[in-house]
This record gives sequence, structure tokens and C-alpha cells, in this order.
Amino acid sequence: MKPPAIVFTVWAHQQEVLAPYLAAHRGASVITFGDRVSPVLREIARAHGSDVFTLESLLPKDRDPQEAVRTELTALRSGLAAAPETALPAQAAAAIERAAESELPVVASVLDMLNAAADRFDVRLAVVSEDFTWQGKTIASWARSSGVPSLHIAHWEPLGELYTVHSDLIADYVAVPGARGTEPYLDLGIDQSRILITGNPAWDGFVSRRDRKDDDRAIVVEALALDPDLPIVVFATTFAGAITARSEATIFEDTLTAFIRAIAQLRQAGVGVNAVVKDRLRPDPADGSSTLRRMLVDEGMSEDAIVHTSEYGTELANAAQAVVGVDSNYLIGAMLLGTTPINLLTRSGLELGPFFDAHSGVDEVEPHELGPAITRLLDDGERRAALRSEAEAKLEYYNSTDGERTAVDRLAEIMTEMAPGVAAAARRYRRQRLVRAAARRPWRTIPWLARTVRQRYSRR
Repeated sequence: MKPPAIVFTVWAHQQEVLAPYLAAHRGASVITFGDRVSPVLREIARAHGSDVFTLESLLPKDRDPQEAVRTELTALRSGLAAAPETALPAQAAAAIERAAESELPVVASVLDMLNAAADRFDVRLAVVSEDFTWQGKTIASWARSSGVPSLHIAHWEPLGELYTVHSDLIADYVAVPGARGTEPYLDLGIDQSRILITGNPAWDGFVSRRDRKDDDRAIVVEALALDPDLPIVVFATTFAGAITARSEATIFEDTLTAFIRAIAQLRQAGVGVNAVVKDRLRPDPADGSSTLRRMLVDEGMSEDAIVHTSEYGTELANAAQAVVGVDSNYLIGAMLLGTTPINLLTRSGLELGPFFDAHSGVDEVEPHELGPAITRLLDDGERRAALRSEAEAKLEYYNSTDGERTAVDRLAEIMTEMAPGVAAAARRYRRQRLVRAAARRPWRTIPWLARTVRQRYSRR
């Protein structure tokens, strides 16, 4: 009998969902890509007696996955060359050939890795952070053809139109943070039974973290050498996905320029702020910092006028007086933390949106309105209170909660129920968890238990 295993390629910020799963299925091996083996993943596996294997390490050294690829590419080139120009213009044929040459070798390698994993292990579940990238799509497609249950844990709340590579659901199920995230999938015609509302594990504890605003402010003030007497305004960068003709190739530079000019307006008006650019993680973080310095100089500002960082994302969102983003889930995180968000509108965002509705507590502005909008939020307490009140009313819509159950617990429960052979273990784990919760907070657990029993028996 082959040992049990789970293919788990979830991004680091959601890997906590693995802990309850392994608690219910002790000894199961974890199979993932090498770049997903984080310290969190290793510690979870160690604590539950599980081994971690990289897909790359499972591929036999003597196997050449590219041999079949070369054969397929030769056949493809012959077919493209034989197609009449009227049916397939030369430019389109060349684009198809380029895409196949770049993607097919990678996909073939991943399939060989997955087949090697299946030869060695009883793969009972495949969990991915997205099923539309070449890695996730290949895993979800392989799982479906191999009879392995698959789950796509959305690492972000889908807000706008799902287009091109996004416009499908290949995994058996997708888990989204809130009801808002179901809407783009429903618009595609995906059956509602395949869309699970679970909350976002990365946002567990955000609402209660509001009590730590002063602590988080102290952390970022010290780490980033900010002025302790000035308010913090954060801009979360975006990037050009280049997967649709509607993408804006210069959206990173354009939106960052809008923020730089807004900060310049504030300072010219005598409004002092700690301006921070929260950049995405890059292979070389210095690239983002040098780009910001160059753009600041181009706009006539000193190169240290705005602080750059790719760290302290949660601490900054909690400590800030205002957070600016571009159709970003970072703004939802700010809402949960009780910080006022501003959404910077762009052409592509307007075409693919709306990303936020008119009463979501998000202040939406065009680039030339950004400076006045930040000033208004800093100066107008009634305006801030009104936006926060709207945001509070929409928190459940964007990120579902379920009493004592965290998103981690809810996703782990789904994973254990999806994987064959672990249902009994899952039931034992749920009973143990309920006993622990009752011991900690009986005044909250007993009403939840009574409600659960009523709901369960009312369906019989």
C-alpha cells in the first residue's frame, strides 16, 4: 500500500490551513514545489510528523520529459505550416508556436513530476492557490483526469471580471473569502455548489488586531525610520498582468506617479505625512526602491521623500490613517483593520469593474483627485467615520466569519472531507476542537452548538 500524501502548492500566507488537515490525517506527506517550501510549511509538517517532498525531487534523474515535447512541437509546426493563410494568418501561427515552445516544456515537466508522485504516493487531495496559472492549472487538470479531488483556495477576493486565463474553474471547488467573491464566478456560469465561502485565512484575526494599532505603529515607525508625530499614508503598488489587451502596460508607473504627485500636493499645502510605498515582493527588493527614487527625482522631489518597503504589510495597514490601492485586496484588509481605504481608479479597472460598490466604505478617486482625497480623510473626522461605518456594514460580505470557526478551520474541514479515507479522522478532530473551544469560551460555544444541532436536524 502506498503512503498517503497531499499535493499542496498554496502560497505561504495561507499555508496555516495545512495544520488542522495534518492533525486529522497524521503521517500524510506533503508534496509541493520547491519555492513553496516556507519555514511555516516545514514547521507545520514537523509538528504533525509529516515529511515534505518537492515535486522537482520526485522526478527520476534518468527521465527526459522533453522527448515527448519535442515530438509534439514538431507535429504542431507541421500542422501550422500546412494551414492555409485564410484559415490561420501567419502572425497568429507564429504566436501559437511561440506560446507552445515556451509553455509546453514546463507543463510537460510538471505532469511528469505529478505522475512520479502518484507512482510513489496515494495522492488523496490537490490544493492550489490558483488554478489559472500554468502550475495551478496543470495540477488541477491532472487531478481531475486522475480522479484526485482538487480545491482552489483563492489567495485574493475576486472583485472584477474574470477574463482570459481567469475565466474558468478547473478545480472541483473554489474557496473564496466572502459572498462578494462568488459573483465573478457566477457571472461565468459556474454552478454555485462549486463555490465555497470560507473567509480568507490570511485575514483571520484582522478585526481583533485593531486593538494593536499603537503597537503596529511603533513597529513601523522604528523599522522604517518614520516621524512618530506624523500620520501614516500607505500606497500599495500594482503591476501589469499582460494577460489581456485591456491591461495597461505602464499601470505601475502611472499609479505610483499619481501617489507621488498627491504627496507633493500635501507637502506644498503644509500637510505633513509619513508617505510609505508598500511594494510587492520582488526577486531583488532594491529594484523597487531604486525605481521609486528615480521617479521622485523626476517629479522634482528628494529621493527620500517617500519610504519604500516590501515588508510590514499588515502592520502598515493597521497603523495607517489612510491606505491607497488600485482595485486591491489590500484595501479589504484595511477595511477589516478599521483603516480608511482609497481606491485609485484606472482605465482597465473601470472596464473590468466595478471592484467596490458605492457603499462599501471605500473612497474611489481619479488620479488628479488623490491629493485632496487624502487631505479630506486626514482632516475630516466625520468623513472618516461615515466611510468606516459603511465598511463595517460590508465586512461579512467581503470576508465571511462563522462564530468561533476561523477561515483556517473551515478550509481544513473542507479539505479533510474532500480527501477519501479521512472522514472518520476529520470527525474525531472536529469533536476534539469543539471540546477545546467549549472549555475556553463556554458562553459562546454552547449557543453555537445549539444552533448547529437545530440546523442539522431540521434538514432531516
